[in-house]
Amino acid sequence: PDPPVQVVRTETGSGEENAVEDHPLTAAFQRPNPYYSADCLWQRVTFDRSLYGNAYLYKTRNGAGEVIELYHVPQHRLTPQFDTSGRTFVTGYLFTIEQHQQLIPVEDLVHFRFGGAVTNERVGMALLGAGLREIATLNEAANYRGAILKNMGVPSHLVQAKDPQRPITGEQARALQALWAERVSGGNRGKPIIPNYPLEALKIGLSPAELDLGEMTYEASDLVASLFGLSSQVVGLASGSATKTYANYRESREAATENALVPAWKQMGQDLTLQLLPDYSDDDSERVEFDTSKVRGLQEDENDLWARLDQAVKTGWITPNEARAFVDLAEIDGGDELKQAQPPGGGGNGF
Repeated sequence: PDPPVQVVRTETGSGEENAVEDHPLTAAFQRPNPYYSADCLWQRVTFDRSLYGNAYLYKTRNGAGEVIELYHVPQHRLTPQFDTSGRTFVTGYLFTIEQHQQLIPVEDLVHFRFGGAVTNERVGMALLGAGLREIATLNEAANYRGAILKNMGVPSHLVQAKDPQRPITGEQARALQALWAERVSGGNRGKPIIPNYPLEALKIGLSPAELDLGEMTYEASDLVASLFGLSSQVVGLASGSATKTYANYRESREAATENALVPAWKQMGQDLTLQLLPDYSDDDSERVEFDTSKVRGLQEDENDLWARLDQAVKTGWITPNEARAFVDLAEIDGGDELKQAQPPGGGGNGF
């Protein structure tokens, strides 16, 4: 799930930034509507934005015009509208479902975009569009493997009479074709084929192993994953299994968080600040962001943190109590004094 949404306020004078407790916008995302959870809402938003470049939230208002519920609207149901003068970027969104159409005001929607489409700057860019050839390659490989498995793992063959002086007749060819299809596919796969005249079968197709479909599709898989800032390893694709170890898998997961998720969360927070926060607050010192403080992929490894703090105490850079504060430990007596630098390999824990 995505990290929780929070509102941060920049304090006047000091410039200090603090999360606003019990902000109404934060509360709105704890239970966006009576029908599905916040996690489900963000799954839908993330799916649409990632694949199609656009995602929408619809604001339900009460009689006083206050936002009381938030709903995801599938991106294919909305089309941005604009006047030909170009004075207004978007005048509204045309909502279409079956034969019904309705114009939704701009202020009743939150529009998450990924960049801008080349042909229409009012909508986002679909990342998958850059990888359609690779996706088609993967689909064709999957279809071929499926067809081979359906045929008992037998690729295409040319069946002909063993004696060229006695060719099979058209009727025999049709009967043989039906018998072959029956024995290598469907529920009768594996049953023997026993013709009553000498034949030979020449293989004219290649098996998946001979084609090396795995290696052939690795590059396509890697490219599709990279469109989203991900590696094949972190997605779990077979192309990443050859180099997969715990250490580089952890690094890949951290890179995926930093390269793909963090930029998305940052931009979506800016979209919420611009398009939703004004419905709950008119304080210009506030902004919306995702609280990433507990995202595992952004946390320093505990062993690395303790080793670094221990070394800093031993070399006299920080006091034991300063080190303990980093890991939420209570202060100790005498812990405010810097230690004398110890030689390499000096014994004991610094704090």
